[in-house]
Amino acid sequence: MEIELRSDEEISSGLIQAVLDDTRLIGADVSIEVRGNRITLRGSVPYYWQKLVLLELANQYRGILEMDGMLEVKPPRPVEDNLLADKADRILAEDAWFEAVGIKTEAFDGTLSLSGTVDSLGDRARAERALWGLPGLLDIRNELIVLPPVVKGDLAIAEEIRKELEEEGISLERIQLNVTDRVAVLTGTVPSLALKARIGQLARRSRGAREVINKLATFEALT
Repeated sequence: MEIELRSDEEISSGLIQAVLDDTRLIGADVSIEVRGNRITLRGSVPYYWQKLVLLELANQYRGILEMDGMLEVKPPRPVEDNLLADKADRILAEDAWFEAVGIKTEAFDGTLSLSGTVDSLGDRARAERALWGLPGLLDIRNELIVLPPVVKGDLAIAEEIRKELEEEGISLERIQLNVTDRVAVLTGTVPSLALKARIGQLARRSRGAREVINKLATFEALT
């Protein structure tokens, strides 16, 4: 929701009150200055995501042409870079989509860098949002590259998925793959739920498939 532009004093007062009323901003130590069409935020917050909340509140004022977010993130407990990157990797690994895309993370002085390729700006933003709540995170450098759209035929998609599975050393003897209108359907049987999930992840790496439906049964479920 946008708020109609008012005088500098009214904007400053309204924004300060919004910060005080927002329970998400507990622990924030922020000063606000408004001059003309410019809002300047200074101070510190304990968590990176709180910095984004502050910027969102300031962005609600229609007509503001410039905004300086001179905000520092000062976490209650600093986190070493290797632990920060490990935590980010675990979060991404918990989601099959992130695992399939293969996003790489690296941390330096509390700033987390994301690299790799994604299919859309929405996917690029989704990866970043998943990491906003990391304790000790000071900033995110999103270097994910959005690839141009690729339209492949069903046969090409099926061949690409089979190649992914073969390169992983997965036997296709008991797996059937059917691709129709760029929707890939996996049927057949595999030894375990873990292997079923891994096959689904590999199949989703195909940039041509609109959807992957994993109907594989497991020996575990059949016994």
